[in-house]
Amino acid sequence: MAPSMGPLLFLISFLYYTSGQQWDATNYPNPTTGGFKQCNMRSSANLCDPDQVLTESQRYRLNNDLNQLEQKTRQEHGRNFCEKKGITGAIALVKRVKGGSQQAVQAMANDMLRKWNLDRQCQKAVVIVVAVDDRKFWVARGPKVPVYGQELTDIFSSQKNQFANGEYSQALDNILKAIVDATLAKQGPGAAPGGDRGRAQPQPGTVGDKGKGGEGFKWPLSTKATLILLAIIVLVVIPILCCCCCLYFCCCKNTNDNRRQGPSDGETGGGQPFTSSDTGPGGGGRGGGRFGNIGSILGGLGGGAALNGIMNRFRNRGGGGGAGGGLPPQQGGGAYPPADQYAGGKQPGLYPSVPKEDQGGGGGW
Repeated sequence: MAPSMGPLLFLISFLYYTSGQQWDATNYPNPTTGGFKQCNMRSSANLCDPDQVLTESQRYRLNNDLNQLEQKTRQEHGRNFCEKKGITGAIALVKRVKGGSQQAVQAMANDMLRKWNLDRQCQKAVVIVVAVDDRKFWVARGPKVPVYGQELTDIFSSQKNQFANGEYSQALDNILKAIVDATLAKQGPGAAPGGDRGRAQPQPGTVGDKGKGGEGFKWPLSTKATLILLAIIVLVVIPILCCCCCLYFCCCKNTNDNRRQGPSDGETGGGQPFTSSDTGPGGGGRGGGRFGNIGSILGGLGGGAALNGIMNRFRNRGGGGGAGGGLPPQQGGGAYPPADQYAGGKQPGLYPSVPKEDQGGGGGW
């Protein structure tokens, strides 16, 4: 009896080892924590490949692409942390999934998304599962990811030939790029092409319009213009103010001295005693009044106009107003108009953040 069991046990062992490990969310290692060694990674990572489907260089290149997924989908102009944060991604490669069906691969991906907690706060995470022997693929998505189930299925379908030819690394790289493109394509009308995509563009302003029915515009002050403005203030405006102040106080002092001394008729040419505002016929009196008035005028016009021009320039930069200071007005409120100017209170340049639940997308090849 015992000898007859030997070949049977050998056959069972042979079938077990040739069939390989079968995985699901309960026994699959987590590369973001202490399971990275089982995932054939040297340190914590976002990619796991316990069955060595990929080469080492392919694993690390894809892991770098996963790190860049978050950076490329960030929105630095977002109003809070979760609007700014990009999509966190993870890839799990296996040869076989327990059950081997499309439903089994889909369940594994969604169970791992919940279990790994890649982005509990913002819910902007995706987990990609690839079962090469089962020839199945699935992407599970968090509810705040702006790429939805059918779109993910379409993205996978465009890479079916790559998977069928065994080019798993290239197919996954293309899928990550397509997720980035699909995400950025959903940014609002303020999005700019290329590297500036997602940044709000200047909006036509109406604050401080010059003339009836005039259309205001924003006046962007560049760094060079700022330096020129500061140089004008330091080299021109401040010296003029100092001169005006000195002249004003000197004239006021002379006027006060003349008042205290009480000039005689000979000094005033037979006219009336002068004051700083006297316009009588006396020659000396008119002379003292003239210098006093000149000091007042220079002090008022030089200091007041210069200061008023500077203040108008900064008021126009920050919040708009009139067209004072000879500068074009601009819309206030920073880089973006108030949220209530847009439908639903949404600023331009932000992709949708309304939660949308689904099971993700994928398929077989």
